[in-house]
Amino acid sequence: MAQAAHKRLNIQDLHEDILHLIFEEISDKMVADDDDRMTLAGCLLVSKTFRHFALVRLFFQIIISNRRLGADNVAGVSLLKEILSPPDNIDLERLAPHVQILSIGFVILEDAEEKLRMCTDLLNHPDLVHVLGTLHQGIPGVSQFRFDFMQISGTPVRFKWSDLNPASQAAFHSFINSPFLKDLIITCIDKLPRDLVVSSNVKRLTLFQYSPQYTLSRQGASERDLITIDSPPGLELLVSDASYRYNTVKGLKILEMRFPPADVSADSLDLIKECADTLTKLIIDHTAIKEPFQKLFPSFRLDNMPKLEFFSLYESCRSPSSSEEVISPTPFHRILDVSKPMAFLRKLHLTYWYVFFDDPYRVEKDPVWEQLDKLLTGRMYPSLETVSITVHRRPYIDWESVDERGSKAFTNHIRKLLPRLSSSGKAFDLKITTGTWLNPAYAFAMLGAFAAAHPQN
Repeated sequence: MAQAAHKRLNIQDLHEDILHLIFEEISDKMVADDDDRMTLAGCLLVSKTFRHFALVRLFFQIIISNRRLGADNVAGVSLLKEILSPPDNIDLERLAPHVQILSIGFVILEDAEEKLRMCTDLLNHPDLVHVLGTLHQGIPGVSQFRFDFMQISGTPVRFKWSDLNPASQAAFHSFINSPFLKDLIITCIDKLPRDLVVSSNVKRLTLFQYSPQYTLSRQGASERDLITIDSPPGLELLVSDASYRYNTVKGLKILEMRFPPADVSADSLDLIKECADTLTKLIIDHTAIKEPFQKLFPSFRLDNMPKLEFFSLYESCRSPSSSEEVISPTPFHRILDVSKPMAFLRKLHLTYWYVFFDDPYRVEKDPVWEQLDKLLTGRMYPSLETVSITVHRRPYIDWESVDERGSKAFTNHIRKLLPRLSSSGKAFDLKITTGTWLNPAYAFAMLGAFAAAHPQN
């Protein structure tokens, strides 16, 4: 019994000081060596105390995951209702109004097929259907729901919406269409139904078909993988990768688009074009293969978004196969060279990350710095208040190590090439980081590669 009670006690993370106070309070009433009674009494006191004044804090967020229930504990699924129900006869129905955030997430690091089967069993379990149905009926109800997989295993096995049985599909669909749900995040759930959110009241929607944390999981995506989603009528914020197409997104104010290293068509820009008149914030995360964003999508125009207040472009080219594929780390001027003033643009964030083998490019000699300096302090950007420019350059093999001395020298040199920005009074942040060919990790890797290619007899 002590073991069962101990599990119950650890469902919530209590501060150590609170536990000390609890046991000081009951120490004179309990037998010192009676572990079972001590643990149960502690559970009872905690439940009674928090029931009266802290249910909102205690059950504000519920997280269900393979890590929380035990990645290798299949039997833990059957305890789901018990885990979510506190002691002393307080049922889930009475807790439902206090739950504001529900998160269901799985991290699959290895043994993908087996772990995916375990996750599927949990998602199709009647107790989970019961929990979703009960929380759906709560007033005011859950306002944020997160449902995601992060798979890092190198296997093509992925979780699909069709892996849910009819009862679970209906429960999730009803839960998503709750009148109180405003924030929905779904990651790496393949083949979502087109009408999943069209009748919902969701205002902030995040959909990724491929894991943002794991670039290789997105390799091989193509236009045939595109999924069409009918958007909810009141949508204000959308975060998505380019594997989704959306209908009826007019009125959207905030858009974050992630373009994976995949063969996606120019239609990926249709979403930006459709809501260009109302966008106030645009974030583009582009993982390039050989070409920068502007070269792949030449029709993109920043000045087609007259109300834009915030623009961020993140360019990443981490796997060049030869020096010819190294991209200039300052492609930004192509996008920023507008023909109409950006009257409302106040914040600009530009980031570029590239990897080199034998880098012929000399970042400190690129004339584009002078062009950027004139452009961003000229009449086309009258309201600009904040400018952030970051360039990361790394040798192949070693992406993490930074040459601090070299990075500081690069940054100081480039800052001198931007005299107008530096003295304009704008909040200007410049950071150039670089790796080094003399990095021990890189040298060791190259030595190992040479030894493997030239084995001695």
